[in-house]
Amino acid sequence: MSQLVGKVWRKKAEVILIFRVGNKYYPATDENAESFEAYLHTGDETYLAGLTNEITEV
Repeated sequence: MSQLVGKVWRKKAEVILIFRVGNKYYPATDENAESFEAYLHTGDETYLAGLTNEITEV
């Protein structure tokens, strides 16, 4: 889990923010944002296991 990136993607004229963790993508929902922010503040990778709703189409 060495690469963490927030990106803006356009899908059907809707712009969404996503998190990339390894080779997986997750939407920036309130729950995911909290988990991601907790990881950034603590460095504890167990917070990344709490990310939900993986995006399979990119």
